[in-house]
Amino acid sequence: MYTLEHDNICLQAAECIENGKFEGGDEKQVKALRVSCFLNGAACSLKLKNFLETIVLCSEVLDIEFQNVKALYRRAQSYIEVGDLISAEMDINRALEADPENREVKSLYKAMKLSKAESDRRDAKMYANMFALSKVRTHFP
Repeated sequence: MYTLEHDNICLQAAECIENGKFEGGDEKQVKALRVSCFLNGAACSLKLKNFLETIVLCSEVLDIEFQNVKALYRRAQSYIEVGDLISAEMDINRALEADPENREVKSLYKAMKLSKAESDRRDAKMYANMFALSKVRTHFP
C-alpha cells in the first residue's frame, strides 16, 4: 500500500539527485535516476489521489524526456481526474505518437473520449437551460 511517507521518500530522493554532486559527472546516470524517482513519486501521488502533485512530477519527467510514455500516461490520468480533458487529450496523443500500440494508453483514450462526450452533453444541457431562461426573462419588462 502506498502512503504519504512513500511519496515523501521518493521526492526527497529526487531532490538529492537533482542537487547532489556525483563522481565523474555521469549526466546520463543522473538523468535516469531523476526520471525514475519522479516517475515513482508520480505513481505514489496518483495512488494517493494527489492529482496536482502527479501532474507536477510528470511534468518534471517530461522536461527531461519529452516523449516519456509513462509520464504522459500518468499526467493524462491526473488531468482527467481534475477535469482538464483538453490537456489529457494532448498528453494521450503525444503518448500514442511515441508508442502507437500501447494498450493502456489506447484504453485511457477511450475513457477520456467518454468523459469528454459526457462533459459536452452536460455543457449543452446547461447552455440550453441558460438560453431558455434568457428567453423567458426577455418577455417581461
